[in-house]
Amino acid sequence: RYDEVAWIDAELFKQTKKLLIFGGSKDQTEVINLAFKSSHILPMTTQMSKSIGDKISDTQAMICDSMKDIAGNCQFFEIAKPQEATMLDGVASEDRTSALAIGIPELEGLWIVGGQSTRSTEIITKTGTQPGPQTPKQNIRRSCMVRINSTTYFMMGGARTSTKKNSWFCHMTAEDPQDWRWINGPDLQDQRESHGCISWHINDKVVPVVIGGTEKTSSEFLDLDTNEWYYGPSLDFVLEVPGIAEISNKNRNEIFLFGGKNGSNQETLNLIYKLKCDDQNQINTCHWFQMAQQLQKNRKSGIVIQI
Repeated sequence: RYDEVAWIDAELFKQTKKLLIFGGSKDQTEVINLAFKSSHILPMTTQMSKSIGDKISDTQAMICDSMKDIAGNCQFFEIAKPQEATMLDGVASEDRTSALAIGIPELEGLWIVGGQSTRSTEIITKTGTQPGPQTPKQNIRRSCMVRINSTTYFMMGGARTSTKKNSWFCHMTAEDPQDWRWINGPDLQDQRESHGCISWHINDKVVPVVIGGTEKTSSEFLDLDTNEWYYGPSLDFVLEVPGIAEISNKNRNEIFLFGGKNGSNQETLNLIYKLKCDDQNQINTCHWFQMAQQLQKNRKSGIVIQI
């Protein structure tokens, strides 16, 4: 229940590793406290399953339902008050099955990219919608994207056989988003779709990371200085569509995985994994560690935000 955590000292609570996980395969929002190994389900939250979304600013997030009859409906909410969402009806222009979404804080918008049978993209804001650049290829879906910096985003893999190893940088310096440019990036070592990805910040470096995917247990880390992918630690099972987050704690950024789907038996999971490293600058000292804590709700494709 929501009031079961009310006893926690307010100042101490601000310092804890506290997260929201929402969307994906569940319509409930779960608040997770990794420091206290606790969680609770919020009442009356997004009420959108099979949804996509992300943070659109330091204080707000947006979630959109891109499936079937209610495609185009989005909600935005204050991260501190996720149960008080505001509906935006019909702002997206088309069904986007298996599209991806990523926040653009500079525009306070959600960039929805590709999906089945389309090359179009669009940026949803609280005041309207504007078209973005077409995807590099038709029908890119079950792909993954990360933010490198304010003018460069990076997309990896996807369901098409011809794109499963591909990656692309999007340079977003043009004033009109339709003029943003895609540039080919380095091919992944493994073909991937339905994988997880994150930008990992280690000291002054940004390291794109991909984890799992259909028939995959491996992870890969991209050195942006050399444009080369390196294998990281593998999981002991095939993991598809996990929720993933980089969590800042005591001047150290750590990667966590939340839920997902076991690709061998198709079970939706409630497990939480942490990438533990003796030395974050040496990937060969890292391994995936299963936390004792679990999600209350089994969930795949969850959207995870640190509060």
